[in-house]
Amino acid sequence: KLGVAGRAGDGLPLEEGAAAAAAAAESGIDCIEISHALGSPAESAEAPEPQFRFMAEAVRSAVGPDFPLALVSGFNTTRTMQEILDSGLVQLISLCRPLIAESDLPNKLRKDHAYEHLCERCSQCWPREPGEGVGCHNPNVLTLLEDTRA
Repeated sequence: KLGVAGRAGDGLPLEEGAAAAAAAAESGIDCIEISHALGSPAESAEAPEPQFRFMAEAVRSAVGPDFPLALVSGFNTTRTMQEILDSGLVQLISLCRPLIAESDLPNKLRKDHAYEHLCERCSQCWPREPGEGVGCHNPNVLTLLEDTRA
């Protein structure tokens, strides 16, 4: 996992992140998962799908057409996942918070390619108190999950 760009002005410039990805690829690693660097602006459910496509495009240019890349963040539908895979920009789709909210998401997506996961990308899944585990703590999503299980 490589954060390839941070917040404009005080974060990692995308050009440096892409150069780091190229150096990593040349070192012999098997794959790079493209993500944001610390200091990046908060992700938003309103962001275009997939949110970090522009980072993947810069990294793809830096590492060449054959190096395996994965992309995380902002995939809401299997249609978008398939489109980005078919484009050849990346070879793998990575999911994190959607799986925290719905651990059975792969089965739901397999059964219904139009299914849109419930994760709102609010980042309320991380522990807020000592001893609290990782899990979806968003009241809106928890209500929807309860409704689907009823």
